[in-house]
Amino acid sequence: MRRPTPALRLALVMTALLAGGAPPLAAQIESNAYLPVASWTTPYVEHLIRAGVLQGLDPLTRPLRRADVARAVGAVDTTRVGPSVRAALRLLAGELEERPDTVRWKLEPHLALLGASDPSRWTARPAPQARALFVEGGIEASLEFPHVAIVSSPYFDTRLRRDPDFYGKKDRFPAGDNAEAYVLGSWRYLDVFLGIEPRNWGPPEVEGLLLSTAPYPYDHLFVRLGPRRLRLELVAAQLNPLPTWDSSFTAKRFLSVHRIVALPSDRLAIALSEASLYADLGGPARSFEPWYLNPANLWYVASSNGVAQQNALWSADVSWQMRGGVRLAAQLYADDIQIDR
Repeated sequence: MRRPTPALRLALVMTALLAGGAPPLAAQIESNAYLPVASWTTPYVEHLIRAGVLQGLDPLTRPLRRADVARAVGAVDTTRVGPSVRAALRLLAGELEERPDTVRWKLEPHLALLGASDPSRWTARPAPQARALFVEGGIEASLEFPHVAIVSSPYFDTRLRRDPDFYGKKDRFPAGDNAEAYVLGSWRYLDVFLGIEPRNWGPPEVEGLLLSTAPYPYDHLFVRLGPRRLRLELVAAQLNPLPTWDSSFTAKRFLSVHRIVALPSDRLAIALSEASLYADLGGPARSFEPWYLNPANLWYVASSNGVAQQNALWSADVSWQMRGGVRLAAQLYADDIQIDR
């Protein structure tokens, strides 16, 4: 039998494409969007990670990507786990399943009643007679196509009017906020993010010392440079203004945080971070400053050379996965650093 000529091979390929017989390479895309820390799936995911069922997920970064969690769920050998674990994996697989389209969209409204003994999210001891029934609702919308995700989740919550940690507008019914609202461009060695997304840098069992989900989220810029196992990351945000301690002047405050993350193996993860908190204290007007937007710059050096005044913060995080499902994690934090005579 004669081998087909180049022209015939090209004709066969074109026929297969028109007939839909070629593998849909362009359609095999993964979700760029995050799995929110506040998602109902997060407790299941974190429990399965600690139990050693889900492997290969970053131990010092939250939120995780939906695609990464879906890949970890799909990689579990369900013949080696119990029925309760298999049931949890089925729940997660159903929630994280994505159609292999080049363009995906989602629109999910929700409405809920919340009974609470205190309107604050973080009050350890509820205030007397503060219990109430609150109404909460919103919509989760997303649009995804190759390398880009657009997510918006506005909501209203009557609890926000009474929460002392919420600095938004309270003299209205109902008060509202954005749980998520971002545009994310993601490639193999680069992420560029602008918007709102709660983040935690450090062991997920506790609030991170430099960056955590304790406050309500701010709009921020996030940049990742490098692969997963060795990367440089930057977060820059404008915080809510506060009066200075010695006057009634309200100062604009800015926060920049960058870190280098190294994962030498699936068991060991290390992160070194530096943060700069700076403010407009009534002198020359301050806004975002270029040296605090440079993830490769050592900001303490820029400050000590007289470029700008800042409050320097440093931290280190380490996570070590031991045998038998035990994981050791630690954080070291230093604030208000000053090195001189």
